[in-house]
Amino acid sequence: MRLASRSRRSTRCSVRVRSYPADGAGSEGIGNCGYRETRHICFRRDGGAGPRRGISPSTASESAGEEEERMDEAKKRTEVDYKKLVEYGGHVVKICTPDGTLLYANPAFERVYGYSVEESVGKMNVIDYLHPDDVEGVARETERALREAGPDGIARSWAVYRFRCADGEYKKMWAVGTYLVNEPGIEGVIINTTEFVA
Repeated sequence: MRLASRSRRSTRCSVRVRSYPADGAGSEGIGNCGYRETRHICFRRDGGAGPRRGISPSTASESAGEEEERMDEAKKRTEVDYKKLVEYGGHVVKICTPDGTLLYANPAFERVYGYSVEESVGKMNVIDYLHPDDVEGVARETERALREAGPDGIARSWAVYRFRCADGEYKKMWAVGTYLVNEPGIEGVIINTTEFVA
């Protein structure tokens, strides 16, 4: 097999292969060492050993427990990142009961509407803050979504409505609702909202 390295200079690139046989003993050499399993290939212009940047090769002595631990850590980091996306995102994200009681709101809720998240959760019914002329349209869209729920049982709705802010003014909002009332840990409707721009 032929390996090539692209470079702006004409410097030759050597390839060092580190292989491990079944007994775990390592051996290095240029080209094919004849071992059954090649764990990693080093691309270093100076010919030294070491993995390519960004690659974390497994070693023969690494246990399955260490691998599982690394995967758990990666999963935790991903979960934290998803939480940050919601917490620091520009859109208002709410979770409500099907009858409108606010169960959760991200910080954008307070920034956009002017209501304290702490004082609103568990006390505010978001339907009461819709413009009276928009309530019927939102109710119709909710009924349609529930009637046409997908094969996974999840219903989704889309609506444009005016929402009353803390200063008494109404803001026109575009909202997408996802009904996850039977999903443990959510048990409500996730509503992702942004200001409507015509």
